[in-house]
Amino acid sequence: MKQLAPFAACLALAACDTSGPDALRIPGELLRNAPNFPALTAPDTVIVGRQFTVTTFTIGGGCFREGDTEFTSDEGSAEVRPFDFFLDPGPDGACTADLAYYPHTATFALFRPGVATIRVVGTAGRPGFGAPTPETPRVAVEKTVVVVAP
Repeated sequence: MKQLAPFAACLALAACDTSGPDALRIPGELLRNAPNFPALTAPDTVIVGRQFTVTTFTIGGGCFREGDTEFTSDEGSAEVRPFDFFLDPGPDGACTADLAYYPHTATFALFRPGVATIRVVGTAGRPGFGAPTPETPRVAVEKTVVVVAP
């Protein structure tokens, strides 16, 4: 149980190093059925060339910490990929049972009038309390937005 004390102190101080060698960057687990934390929030209509924000929430807590967000876009679509960190407590450690919701945002613009697809890609869930494995299902949540000329 030696490793649990430093981990608990890290949690208590909220100063965990999410970039250290024991932190694993993983695709975020999307909240697909939580009305207060939607998997994808974006405007229904956007203006060509004007920036807008897309927000997604992932779920974590315990040995998980909020990570970064990657996104790509082209003229008629955008893809957002939220990431979180899993901090492995080691064989003698433990994770707390707390629950956290992590907001991830991306701001970008679309440059072609018409209909565009915004897609958020993450995981559907994890086996137990550990990090996702290569077999963990990936999911995408999509929203269609209308892109209008100014």
